[in-house]
Amino acid sequence: MVQHLRTYEDFMKIPAIFYKTIGEDIFDYRSSNRRLSLMFKCLLYAGFINFNLLVLGEIIFFYQAVQSKDTVLGAIAVAPCIGFSLVADFKQLALVLNKKIVQKHFDQMESIFPNTIKQQERNRLHYHERIMHRVMIIFSILCLAYTSTFSLYPACKSFVQYYFLGAEKFERRFGFLIWYPYDSTGKTWVYWLTYMGQVHGAYLAGVAFLSADLLLVTSVTQLNMHFDYLSNELTQYEPDVKHEKADLEFLSRIIKHHINCLE
Repeated sequence: MVQHLRTYEDFMKIPAIFYKTIGEDIFDYRSSNRRLSLMFKCLLYAGFINFNLLVLGEIIFFYQAVQSKDTVLGAIAVAPCIGFSLVADFKQLALVLNKKIVQKHFDQMESIFPNTIKQQERNRLHYHERIMHRVMIIFSILCLAYTSTFSLYPACKSFVQYYFLGAEKFERRFGFLIWYPYDSTGKTWVYWLTYMGQVHGAYLAGVAFLSADLLLVTSVTQLNMHFDYLSNELTQYEPDVKHEKADLEFLSRIIKHHINCLE
């Protein structure tokens, strides 16, 4: 049972929040706060410039590593990271190039979203949303754990070794094999600035990879909810030969709803 009225943007909350953390506001076209929109865009562009420079560094590292048998293992190690990064780039690029289509899709999905408590109860919104959140949470943890483990593990390991295990120095290591045109470990401030660039790049890749799929999950869940509702309505409806007009009105409403879902 729905305890309080949910809006379409409430339903889309998880992917919307993830996207905002990297500067992508999927409902930007509805916002009247131009200053906030500009801040999000600056964060998004800065993040992807940093990210794609890191990808370029990985590609250069890969090219250099395959030149020798002694370093080919490094090339094998960095290859999956390049693939993951390019997929994240592709998903973000697809979102940007099809933004008008995506925005139209949001508006269409909102137009058929149940907007009263009674409608949400009949559509079993709470039930479908609960299942959707379980899927999203599991998928999000698995995806972000992958990027976070790679990016944070070296610093955590060096921290433990230096402060608790008596290592002579704090070893400056990175989570990803990337070529840099400068000495990335020579100075402390350069190392940490470079390291944080990798951490943010890894997080951005994870979110860009993840959030596009979460948008699909929300749309599929909502459509599944509507089809489930139509199925229940048809199953529970009892036609009456004495009231053919009411039967036709019911069928007309069901057919229109079904057409709206398919569009």
